[in-house]
Amino acid sequence: MHKAGWPNSSIASFFHDRPCERTVQEWVSRWKRDTEVPTPLPRPGRPRMLSEEDAFILYVLKSALPTLSHADSQHFLSIAAGKIPSAATISREHKQLALSRKRVENVSCDRDEEDRTAFLTNPPDHGSRPGVFGVPVGMLVSIDEKTIKFGELLKQFGHAPVGLPCVRRGPAPSSQKSYNVITAVDVNVGVVAYLIYQGTLNQDTFYAWVSLQVLWSFRCFGVSILRASTDLGPGCCLLCPCQLLPALKGTGPRVALADNHSAHHTAAMMALFNANGHLLIRGPIHSPDLAPAEWSFSHATKFTQMFEAWLLQHPKEYAQVFAAGLRSITPEYMQVYFADAHFFVPGLSYKPYLGV
Repeated sequence: MHKAGWPNSSIASFFHDRPCERTVQEWVSRWKRDTEVPTPLPRPGRPRMLSEEDAFILYVLKSALPTLSHADSQHFLSIAAGKIPSAATISREHKQLALSRKRVENVSCDRDEEDRTAFLTNPPDHGSRPGVFGVPVGMLVSIDEKTIKFGELLKQFGHAPVGLPCVRRGPAPSSQKSYNVITAVDVNVGVVAYLIYQGTLNQDTFYAWVSLQVLWSFRCFGVSILRASTDLGPGCCLLCPCQLLPALKGTGPRVALADNHSAHHTAAMMALFNANGHLLIRGPIHSPDLAPAEWSFSHATKFTQMFEAWLLQHPKEYAQVFAAGLRSITPEYMQVYFADAHFFVPGLSYKPYLGV
């Protein structure tokens, strides 16, 4: 470009001042002096990127301590490598290492990796630890329960001017009673059956929901597609049309997956499933990532947050909106959720379990 008659200012403008005009002038003078293309001038100050050794130290550090701040990373590198990179350099290096900032997921120290692996690799008829290996995904039914609270179904993040708190006016989160939710999902219909009620989950409640019996003496908000709101007094009962076994009738033998709650795996419950041609398998302990029903709760929570403005005006109806979120789950959604839980779903990419 200099040979073509371009002035230094035009060369710098062509490259958007990177390098600047002064650097172009220095390059031209060095080229005239040495009659060869000069090497790039060293940049003053700290280097823009870390060396390979320092980048490896940073990667190992963030893998072991993922919540470490930029300031802590700078301090550690100053001790380990004798260098103090800038916060901007640390941020750029994160992108080069394919590290992104995301919400922290807490994993229990009591999680048993051997049991998780056995759950995914053993067949259902295994003598000591039945699993799901070889079971078509269409036969699986995931069962789980969750306690929902009004405050937890509102959005937790917002925007506000710098230096000011992000404030939302509405009913106190603790002003509304909490509900318990039991749900069963599969890839064929989405949510097979669910129950939202006030009270504790015990053996009688779970057995009544699963079987053909009635639900005695507790508050029942809504059941399956029957969007009813019934306040039952002591001694009253309601024949619930949302039980699990009636919903599975005529669909062939199924394999139900439930967590380690004491109400799920009683002798009476196992006998009930077996008598109806189904099989109940215990899931790994502290493993919500292997329970597709947990993903349905996240789906319903995000659905409820879409109606936050309405909920702030009608806080007592938040369980109804959560129930609508459960009913909005289509088979296509559940196929993705089962695939994310490391189950093989035809037509979707298989995500093998590789440990924590």
